Amino acid sequence: MKGLRTVRKIVTLCVLSCSVISAAPVSVAFAGGGGLSGGATEMTQMMNNSELATQVSKMAQQIQNQIQMIQDMVYNTLTIPDQLFSSSSMLDKL
Repeated sequence: MKGLRTVRKIVTLCVLSCSVISAAPVSVAFAGGGGLSGGATEMTQMMNNSELATQVSKMAQQIQNQIQMIQDMVYNTLTIPDQLFSSSSMLDKL
């Protein structure tokens, strides 16, 4: 059980750090130019920023899902010895 607590602490720290990173403000790059000079317009830049925010949100969700999958795999791996020993004790009873 001590190993499970340690794993939970590590996973919790990973989730918190991913949350902080995903919540960090995205710096906006100056695209320069206007509509007539072939550069990005203000509207285009705002739409690009919106799309970038959507992608960051989706990526944060994927990271959280992956962390949950890893946590589940670790938990399942830690329960394997219990399953093996309980099976052997059932065989002894036969």
